[in-house]
Amino acid sequence: MKAVRLHQYGDADQLVYEDAPDPAPGPGEVVVDVKAAGVNPMDWKLRSGAYQAFWQLPMPVTLGADVAGTVAAVGPDVTGLEIGDRVMVMTQMGGYAEKAKASAAGVAKVPDGLDFTSAAALPLPGLTALAEVSALQVKAGDKVLVTGALGAIGRVVIHLLQKAGATPVAGVRARQKDDAAVLGVQVVALDDAAELAAAGPFDGVADNVGGEVAAATYSHVRKGGRFAAAVGAPANATDDAEVINVQVTGGAADVRAIAEAALAGAVTIPVTTMPLADAAKAHKLAEAGGAGRIILTP
Repeated sequence: MKAVRLHQYGDADQLVYEDAPDPAPGPGEVVVDVKAAGVNPMDWKLRSGAYQAFWQLPMPVTLGADVAGTVAAVGPDVTGLEIGDRVMVMTQMGGYAEKAKASAAGVAKVPDGLDFTSAAALPLPGLTALAEVSALQVKAGDKVLVTGALGAIGRVVIHLLQKAGATPVAGVRARQKDDAAVLGVQVVALDDAAELAAAGPFDGVADNVGGEVAAATYSHVRKGGRFAAAVGAPANATDDAEVINVQVTGGAADVRAIAEAALAGAVTIPVTTMPLADAAKAHKLAEAGGAGRIILTP
């Protein structure tokens, strides 16, 4: 099969489109014929070596966590999945390829009517969003600031907050405010200190940006509120508001629920498609920011 593999840490040009061995399913695993694979920020951070202090990749490695396609092979002890099923899954690695192996426990069937490209945009963002909302322990009426609101995770968080009866506030940069109107909720400019202060205080923050944005927004969480950190705790955290470092969990049922919300129009994630062979170019665009969700298609 063809795959995009990383042989050493570095810039996007270290990604090589080449021949690689076909994966074989072990017990409890399936192999998926990949029709679409999502590019996540985690991918280019792993590629660059930013995480190597605590996560050493076995080189050569095929990156890519979000996959949608059809089941090509089923390993022992797998039930409920058959060859030809349309599926989507968050894998550990291996998505940037024509075939990918995954644990059957995380594999969800793609709802009829949802295309592979849309399905591949959902697993990791959807599970991350679920983890954030769970960490916030939201109640009906809570006001929650969502940073990175135009991103895939932010869009799913907004949906989940509305479903829980909370009031989401979309946090974006001032130049993005017009674009964020499509979200249908209150929008606040995170880089306008006065505007941010006027919008608070917040019962919680779902943070998908980190750094200076995390620090700025943490100061507007009410005493006793909660801060769900997907990319690291704010530097100015105190005991006034609890910080929860989000751990992504969840399985096939959770992925399926997000997919059904997307099919119903409750979650919309704009995507840009690129050929698998252009994965290096896709990483460059993703790292530069502003490209939205990029989906690779073999």
